[in-house]
Amino acid sequence: MSDSKSGVFKKRQFLKDASRIYQSIVDNSNDAIMLLDEEGFFDCNLATVKLFGCKDREHFCSFHPRDLSPEIQPDGVSSAEKSAYSIKKALTEGHHNFEWVHKRMDGTHFKAEVTLSAFEVSGMWVLQAYVKDVTEQVRVKEELEEKNSYIQAMLDAIPGFVSWINQDYTYLGVNNELAGHFGVPASDFRGKPIGFKKNFSRPNLEELCKMMFNSDNDFYQEEVVVDTERLGPRNFILTLRKFNQGKGIIMIGIDNTELKKTQIQLALEQEKAVTQAKFASLGEMTAGIGHEISNPLSIMDGYLKRITRRAPEEIKEDVDRTIWALDRVEKIVQGLKRIARNDENDQKKWTSLKLILDDTMAFTSAKLKRSGVNLEVSEYDASMQVLCRHVQLCQVLLNLIVNAKDAVEGLDRKWVRLEFEQNKNHTLIHIIDSGEGVPSDLREKVFNSLYTTKAEGKGTGIGLSLSKKIITSHGGELFINNEHSHSCFTIKLPNV
Repeated sequence: MSDSKSGVFKKRQFLKDASRIYQSIVDNSNDAIMLLDEEGFFDCNLATVKLFGCKDREHFCSFHPRDLSPEIQPDGVSSAEKSAYSIKKALTEGHHNFEWVHKRMDGTHFKAEVTLSAFEVSGMWVLQAYVKDVTEQVRVKEELEEKNSYIQAMLDAIPGFVSWINQDYTYLGVNNELAGHFGVPASDFRGKPIGFKKNFSRPNLEELCKMMFNSDNDFYQEEVVVDTERLGPRNFILTLRKFNQGKGIIMIGIDNTELKKTQIQLALEQEKAVTQAKFASLGEMTAGIGHEISNPLSIMDGYLKRITRRAPEEIKEDVDRTIWALDRVEKIVQGLKRIARNDENDQKKWTSLKLILDDTMAFTSAKLKRSGVNLEVSEYDASMQVLCRHVQLCQVLLNLIVNAKDAVEGLDRKWVRLEFEQNKNHTLIHIIDSGEGVPSDLREKVFNSLYTTKAEGKGTGIGLSLSKKIITSHGGELFINNEHSHSCFTIKLPNV
C-alpha cells in the first residue's frame, strides 16, 4: 500500500473511531444520517441502511452518492456532475440544501430533501448529510395541487367575482375574473387578509364575514359597489354562503351593472312612452274640448261686449270682469293645447318665457292652491326669450314645481318661488321652495332613475332623472343649487 493511500486509510479509520460516540446518538433517529467526504460515504445510521435497502453499514458505505442515484436528475443534469457540485458547495460554504432523486438497491427511485453540513474533525473537513424521503409529501402535495386546479377551474367557470375565505379572515383563493378586475394574479390573494384591496363600497368586509361566522344563518346577500381597476365603479350582488361545516365562506359577487343600466333605461323608456301616451290623449282631448269651448266663448265674449255698450254704469264693471274671466279661460285652453303636443323631434327655438310660465301654470296653479302652497314668481323682463323646445321645458318645470309642492306640504311655511337670470351665454331658472335644502348624502342619488324619497305609491323615481335627461338634450344642466339656504333646483340653458 502506498504512503498516500495508507495516510487516507488511517485518517478514515480515525474518523470511524471518532464517530462511535456520534453513532450512538444518530442511530435512534428516524431520518437517514450519513457522513461523507469527496471520496464518498464512510459512515451512516441504521435509518440510512433501511431507507436505501442495504445489507448493513459497510454495504452502504461502499457507494458514492452518484451510485445511489439515477444517471440523470429531473433537471437534466447528470447525478455524477450534480453530486460533485453539491459536495463542493457544502464544503466551501459550510451548508447546502437541495432536492434530489435517490435510487434504492432494488432500483426504485424516491424523491428526497438533502441537507449537507460541513464540519472539521482533526484537521479534516467532512460532511454530514440528512436525507429525508419526501415521496409521500410530494404525492400529497401533487394531489392537493390537482384538487386545487379542479376547484380553480370550477371557480373560474362561475361568472362574477368568487373567493373562498378562512376563519382567520384570509383568502384561501379567488377566481381569475376577480383577480383580473384588480389587475393582479389570483395567487396574490392567497393568504392575504380580506379587504386588503380597499375598493369595496362596504367599509369592512371582515365585519361582514365575522357577522356570517357568528350567525346561525348560512346565507347572506347585499348589493355593493366595487371600484375595479379596469372598468371603474361597478354594481355587484354580493352573496355569502358557509361551507365546511361553517369553517369557511364562499363569497360570490355577480356584476349586475349592465342589467341595472338596462332596467333603468327600460324604466325611462316606459315612463317616456306613458308620458307621451298621456300627452297624446290629452292633446286629442284638449283639441276637441278647446274647439267646443272656444266657439261658445267667442259668442259669449261678443254678446258681453255688446251688452257693456248698453249696460248701466252700475253693472258695467261686473260685465268687464266677466269678459276678463272669459279671456283667461281662452288663454288656459290655448295653453293646454300647446303643452299637450309632443315636440320631442322639434328644433329648439326662441320662446317667450311668459308663454312658458302661463302654460305651466295652467297645470299647476290649482294643484298648489288645493295644497295651501303659495306660488311666487319673481319679476322678469316680459320680453325675455328662452331657446328651448317649448313643451319639454314646460314638462320639466311642471315636474320640479310639483316636487317642490310635495316637499313642503307638511311644513308650517309652504311656498314655491321661481327666479330667473339671463346673460349673454345662458338662461337660468331657479325653482326654490321653503324646505331646508337637499341633504348632502342625497344630492347625487336624487337624479338616479328609480330613486325616490316620496312615500310608496306617490313617486316612481323617474321624474328627476327624465327631467335631467330632457335638459341635457337641450345642451343644458339641471342641478341642485347649494348657494341657496332653501331647497333650490336650477335649470341652466345655453343661449346658442
